[in-house]
Amino acid sequence: MIFPGIKPCQIPERSCSNGKRKGFALVLSLALMSLVFLLVLALLSFVVVELRESEARKDYVLSRTHARFAMQIAIGELQEHAGPDQRLTALGSILDEDPYTEEAEGIEQPYWTGVWKRDPAAPHEPQGQDSSEPWSELPSYEWDSHPEKELAWLVSGNEGRGVEDEGYLHPANAYLPDPDYDRSTAWLVNRSVLRPEERVKVMKTEIRLTFGSEGSSATGESSGSYAFWVGDEGVKAKVNFPQASEPPDPEGDFLLNQARFEVSPRPNLALAELSDSSL
Repeated sequence: MIFPGIKPCQIPERSCSNGKRKGFALVLSLALMSLVFLLVLALLSFVVVELRESEARKDYVLSRTHARFAMQIAIGELQEHAGPDQRLTALGSILDEDPYTEEAEGIEQPYWTGVWKRDPAAPHEPQGQDSSEPWSELPSYEWDSHPEKELAWLVSGNEGRGVEDEGYLHPANAYLPDPDYDRSTAWLVNRSVLRPEERVKVMKTEIRLTFGSEGSSATGESSGSYAFWVGDEGVKAKVNFPQASEPPDPEGDFLLNQARFEVSPRPNLALAELSDSSL
């Protein structure tokens, strides 16, 4: 129904144009805000990745530094204790209580390397024997011509200490916790051996940063730890030794021809099985 004096409602054309413009501006603003939010998220993710990468790089460099430091300490311990020609080295299994069995009994760490020397306090000659006439009297069976003196066991935790010091790690009684459940120890030989009893574990040594003036005892937080073990290669047998009977190949590899420079690279046990005595 149309009342007199009142015209039908009509929206001016200008008002419709302003409404469309306001709606487009709102949509454009929301799109720009979404784009800026995505840009902020991308930058934030990039910063987080860079921070994690820098932390990983720092840990990598620090671990390499600790490993190099441990190697230098191990070389120093080896040179100090086993450097002189009068020193002898052997594995902890040499202290086996029952050497006639395969397993090392009474030894917690049979693969640790120990260093010995002749005891300087022991006499060089039996008591009562005249040095000018060595055959005048036979020495006693109780006299040891090579009395040994235990010097050191080359593992981390023993550096800078003597075997008589309290807390010194000795393979006979050094019971160490499992490194898989205790972070104070570490496996240095683990998956490269067939039997679990052939694994080697040692105690870790903590590294603490020192702050303050020179000579002060102030210490900071721990920067990590290191562990080392000196293995005795003298008790191992070489499996890739070339046969001396093989003729050398002048055009071959030098390592394959190294047998021609050796007098007796290995005992020829096959000759013992031959019946011809002329060989």
